[in-house]
Amino acid sequence: MNNKRRIHLYGWTVALLSLVELLAPTGAWSQSVPVRPKFEVASIKPSPGPCVETPALNRSVPGRLFLPCISLLRLVGMAYSQFDGLKYSSRGLRVLGGPDWVETAHYEIVAKPEGTAHIAEMAGPMLQVLLEERFRLRVHKEPRDTAVYELTVMDTRPKLSPLPSKACAPFDLDALVAGPGEANPDAPRQCPSFRTDTGGPGEPMVADCYGVTMAEFAGRTLRSFVDRPVIDRTGLNGRFEIHLEAMANPEPLSMAFMTANGIIAPPSSQSPPEVGAGPSVFEALKKIGLKLAPTRAPIDVIVIDYADRPSAN
Repeated sequence: MNNKRRIHLYGWTVALLSLVELLAPTGAWSQSVPVRPKFEVASIKPSPGPCVETPALNRSVPGRLFLPCISLLRLVGMAYSQFDGLKYSSRGLRVLGGPDWVETAHYEIVAKPEGTAHIAEMAGPMLQVLLEERFRLRVHKEPRDTAVYELTVMDTRPKLSPLPSKACAPFDLDALVAGPGEANPDAPRQCPSFRTDTGGPGEPMVADCYGVTMAEFAGRTLRSFVDRPVIDRTGLNGRFEIHLEAMANPEPLSMAFMTANGIIAPPSSQSPPEVGAGPSVFEALKKIGLKLAPTRAPIDVIVIDYADRPSAN
């Protein structure tokens, strides 16, 4: 084949390939990156004056996220570990690293998506995008060897029975934040639901849990009673109704709540909490056929690799 014919055929081949590439769907040549949901408008500004940080979302509504006093440390814990889809995850993760101001600087955040979005969606994946854009946040998760309590079943049969499926309605954070309203008294309750009475000084804490899995009971409820994370090793399946009365961790309530929700690191103490006027959580659990034992286990944590002061609105 002479050179002129070879060049002529090469030119037709290049032209044909170019035409096929233009007409072919984008996904045929490269894998498309899923679009992450984000807010249409968002305001981030320092909280006016001193404020008391609260982790509650009860001032948010579907289609509007409002966090009046919150640190970046708490924002990271909320966005990356508090939610599993449209429900709360069974365990909040500790947040480590970052500059010194991530815990001391507090912000007021008002954000709205285009249209309406669930509160859990706004406080989860949409908040992640907002933090990565405005705080230039970079994080990763990694396991850390940690002192924990292991929740197991005693030799005797546990005094727990799974709830029938018809006794539970799907968890709906939007409805929970909105309040009871004119709820149908015959309608099934949301699962899971938690109610805690902290009592007074020296009095036991009372926890009523309805429709909880053992992972949720260990990771959410029991974490407020003790000084380290609790992991479920019971092997019990299903959802349960559990009433628990016990002396809580001797830390102030705010500290207990923050450690329970992964806002701050738990204390390094390896000993069980002191017993006050009521039964210890160890004794209370034995009454329902469960027990806690200290051990060590790898627990995921969130590490802040980089964060900067938020960009202007």
